Amino acid sequence: MTTDGNDSRAVEILENAVKTYSYKGLEYTALRGINLTIERGKFYSIMGPSGSGKSTLLHILGLLDTPTSGRVVYKSVEAGRMKDRDLSAVRGREIGFVFQSYNLIPRMTAMKNMLMAMSFGNKIPQQDRKERGQSLLSTVGMGDKSEKLVSQLSGGEQQRVAIARAMANDPSLIVADEPTGNLDSENARIIMDLFTGVRGEERTIIVATHNPDVAKYADINITIRDGKLAEESQ
Repeated sequence: MTTDGNDSRAVEILENAVKTYSYKGLEYTALRGINLTIERGKFYSIMGPSGSGKSTLLHILGLLDTPTSGRVVYKSVEAGRMKDRDLSAVRGREIGFVFQSYNLIPRMTAMKNMLMAMSFGNKIPQQDRKERGQSLLSTVGMGDKSEKLVSQLSGGEQQRVAIARAMANDPSLIVADEPTGNLDSENARIIMDLFTGVRGEERTIIVATHNPDVAKYADINITIRDGKLAEESQ
């Protein structure tokens, strides 16, 4: 779906985004001219087989990576014209990330992982951070394990903490890369119910997945094949 950069509903717009990687003199094109509008308050799934480009697309939508060519417009600002420190600030304050491998710090407690995320974002007043961290951990069913080391938690528990951490700075966009890939079906259902619960009128969720059962939770399903958008449905 293509639109102009002034669409008031749009959180983010990709215009003809291409991503090419070079390795040992060889080039591989992961994305081949993606045009996509992400609207405020929607729940999106991005589906596609391994190697289709869905993780690359997700990283670009999360401003973790930049396209080789084309434009990324985030809240009416072209990302390619932002300085690295400004992009880092946007990621810290406005975008929450949930990774398949959790990316928590194992030697720290769940609470300390929360506090670290808030210190990076520097959006939540310091005196409010511990209370907010406890509240968010309680929301994901981890309130009684806030002082447990991450290394002592199960995979499903770590993923719940990761979702709470993604919410730490009250982001307007949450991106999740295969968030249920390492979980059994019951924990996967719990995690997706949590995503549904935190989505709101001003908060957008984007989940990359290979699982059709996960995609059923989304308002809009996007399919990518060979680096191109193959389908978009509601």
